[in-house]
Amino acid sequence: MRRFVYLLRRRHRGLRDNRLMGGGARSSQPGIRISLDHLELLTDSVGILQHAFFGIPRRYTGYTTDDNARALIAVCWYSTVSRDENLKRLSSTYLSFLHHAQQGTVWFHNLMAYHRIWMDTRRADEDTLGRAFWALAEVGASPLPESQEAAAKTMLDDAMPALGQLSSSRGIALALPGLTVCNRTHP
Repeated sequence: MRRFVYLLRRRHRGLRDNRLMGGGARSSQPGIRISLDHLELLTDSVGILQHAFFGIPRRYTGYTTDDNARALIAVCWYSTVSRDENLKRLSSTYLSFLHHAQQGTVWFHNLMAYHRIWMDTRRADEDTLGRAFWALAEVGASPLPESQEAAAKTMLDDAMPALGQLSSSRGIALALPGLTVCNRTHP
């Protein structure tokens, strides 16, 4: 998953990398192919599973908001170079997971067991909030459906007050790209 995000980040910035995964959809840049096969394999109706064992989903590890936020960012970036219809379904799944993870109106749960029970009893760490905020902001900057953009904006508005409470440098660092995207798309 991290390799997939790394490669999409390079593509998003307009850089070429001929070592991308073989097969899959062809991007607008010559020589670059991106396959969503592994992402789709790890995604079920709830969200993206946390781990795999040689390409086999490890269901017992459950799901995390962090991984679903990463997957949503990757799908948002990829949607700028591909019109693959699966992207709408994937983004809807990840966005739905983030919506379910959002506690009340501000913080997010992070760890969910495969049987759909939240495993964290207190609010998730600040990293989770920062990464979720970033992912939600990316939805507004992507060509995904307007209904998803509206849902993400509502969730962003709900999470915004918590950003002022961030004290960890990592949580702040993860929220900054989201704030940058918000500033660029809604100045």
